[in-house]
Amino acid sequence: MIVTQINMLNPYLEKLEIRPKHIIAHEYGAGSKCLNCNCPGLDLHFWRKICKLCGCRMDEHDVVMPSNFDHGTHIKKLLIDCSSLQPSKDSENFINLRNKIGTAIFHKKEHSSDSNSTTTTIPSTSNSCNNLKESIKEPIYGKINKNNTNIVNDCTFKNNYKKNNSGINNENDRQIPEYTWLPQGVPENIIFEYMNSIPESDRPLIGTEGEQVRRTKLAYQLPYHDSDSAACKSLQKTEDIELHRKFVEKIKKNVVGIGEIIDKREVKNCSMQTNTYQNVECYNCNSSLHNTNIVVDTSKGPGKDTFHPKCFKCEVCNQLLVDLLYFYHNDKYFCGRHYGEQIYSRCFGCDELIFQNEYTFAEGKNWHIEHFCCFNCDMSLGGHKYCVKDEKPYCITCYMNKFAKKCETCNQKIPPDQERLTHSDLNWHATPECFKCFTCKKSLKNLPFMLKTNKLFCSGNCRNAFEK
Repeated sequence: MIVTQINMLNPYLEKLEIRPKHIIAHEYGAGSKCLNCNCPGLDLHFWRKICKLCGCRMDEHDVVMPSNFDHGTHIKKLLIDCSSLQPSKDSENFINLRNKIGTAIFHKKEHSSDSNSTTTTIPSTSNSCNNLKESIKEPIYGKINKNNTNIVNDCTFKNNYKKNNSGINNENDRQIPEYTWLPQGVPENIIFEYMNSIPESDRPLIGTEGEQVRRTKLAYQLPYHDSDSAACKSLQKTEDIELHRKFVEKIKKNVVGIGEIIDKREVKNCSMQTNTYQNVECYNCNSSLHNTNIVVDTSKGPGKDTFHPKCFKCEVCNQLLVDLLYFYHNDKYFCGRHYGEQIYSRCFGCDELIFQNEYTFAEGKNWHIEHFCCFNCDMSLGGHKYCVKDEKPYCITCYMNKFAKKCETCNQKIPPDQERLTHSDLNWHATPECFKCFTCKKSLKNLPFMLKTNKLFCSGNCRNAFEK
């Protein structure tokens, strides 16, 4: 009775005992919209990284992860020592966004003498915010928009204008750009210039194509099973798990890095070299950086090169490297997916790297031995006949049930190993018994024919006889 009264007074006490539901790997993104087709929504296969309903990959669905999980941040925690991401103290004009997951907001401060104008509240403990206010003439302010997130060295902005003047429209209140990701340790005005220097479709603005593009790129460029052995279902033997561990350790020590955004107007020399950025060419397009103010530099990680922001791309897929995360190998820059494929083969069935010594090579692709199986029923295809449809293997039985064409004459399905004749959408067995004149029964194989109401005729006389 006492407990009931307490709960009535404070209903939130009941929620203390309600733990969040655990979501297993293949339940992530359940129901997410497919970007390729109109399937009911993502229903992830338990070991394939594809939808069971439409066959499209997980990254081809607009998967929105739980609010407390950011794919990019998760991969960085697995591969990069967070202490190495501490922003440089050379300039105090930065916002510390380290280890923060949420939405970044930019808005321009309007300077006005009116008492009701937009005001800026700056904590007295934040010297960086004071310096930021004084050093930037028309600053673009940023913050993390996320409940229950304490922002370090950030400025808090309050807008009393709209509250006190609800009848007046304020242009800045109507449209405030919100980003799902921002580079760390970079002055806000430089971030603004960087975002404007990459294609609009790659800017992770909330509610735009760029937000969805970032999610898709994170899933495609940074497969979580490449970095986390717990998510790699194909690792069964101890020696395979050890190979995966060494693979990840090598990435941490010598391969992975985060591109640094540099304002070359404020840099006198280029990464300990005597040449200035003015004399450096973009590593990707080989053109001069002379007319570019903002560049991406890799001198603090593997590789010592400089790029136009729009040129910082993967060597294989040519996509802009998401969240500036790169993998350096043989003097080339890759996304996580295509770096992994430089070292190990990737199974076409489960999308995981193959660490086993033995695997199957079929249809021009690599497979775990156990994963070269029927795409529909999972029957092993080793030593069995199979058919390929849309680059996916099927056993004969499943192929017959799903894809086999019916003969117009006998109304029976045509096996894939039998010869078939086709005209428009009509199909026949290539036999005298099926491909023949409807009236006189003459075989029409390799002969001219006429078609009437899906029936074959050898001549006008036979067709007229049928019409009578």
